[in-house]
Amino acid sequence: MNPSLKVSRVGLAFALFLFIFPFVRLSCQGQAIVSLTGVQLITGTSIEEPGSGSPKREADGEFLALLAFVCGLVAAVYTFVRIPKATVVTMVASGGAALCLLLLKLRIDSLVFRQGEGVIQTSYGIAFWLAFLIFSGGCAFHGYQLRQSMAAPTSSVRTEPAAPA
Repeated sequence: MNPSLKVSRVGLAFALFLFIFPFVRLSCQGQAIVSLTGVQLITGTSIEEPGSGSPKREADGEFLALLAFVCGLVAAVYTFVRIPKATVVTMVASGGAALCLLLLKLRIDSLVFRQGEGVIQTSYGIAFWLAFLIFSGGCAFHGYQLRQSMAAPTSSVRTEPAAPA
């Protein structure tokens, strides 16, 4: 078995594991309001505003977080599959997961800016950025593998001069 494929499998599985760690932190004037894990972004959660005494607010799950996780899961599973198009599926799924994480960041930033009126700041944890980099790297690696497998050896191609008419 290709050792780089083993690294890809472990990396993609690790990127999925990172979803249990904090992805995003919301703060106001440097004071942390809430920290959300990737799993909480997928499933939704109750948020209690510190010091407000108001009831907990329900935060719905983010579809882009779910889509990123599912794409990452598909990519990880297809590293074990032995079919001709497995590399293509893994490349596309890894790229899809990275793209979904990037779109999720843009969506959260937009929502916080709109609803927080510029007072609330967002910061993204190391788990978020590692997952993004691993998924991006998985896409690049499997794209490179695909290109290498499609490249025909130049020594086997032989060109003959055209016959005179």
